[in-house]
Amino acid sequence: MNDLWELDLATEVYTQIELSENSVCPGARSGHTASIFNGKMYIFGGILELTKELNEMLCYSFETKSFVTIGSDTNEQNMLQSNLRAQEEGMSPGTKKNNILKK
Repeated sequence: MNDLWELDLATEVYTQIELSENSVCPGARSGHTASIFNGKMYIFGGILELTKELNEMLCYSFETKSFVTIGSDTNEQNMLQSNLRAQEEGMSPGTKKNNILKK
């Protein structure tokens, strides 16, 4: 899945994060690494559909609620965007609803 959730440790309640309109929408992945530094989350790599190793760095800003791609070429990003659209059937209901509303 490619949905993003936030856990409030005080209330133990999860809330789905809505990306801003100007945000890159990263494709689904597993096996990635993520680190938080100075109000941003950096995500590197991962595996797409068990066969494609991703070699990209994403940066999520908690302030702007948006992702940007760091050091990736446009073709790879376009492939991830088209893969996202192709996999809408496997998305969580919240993510699918958000994609429909953005179209």
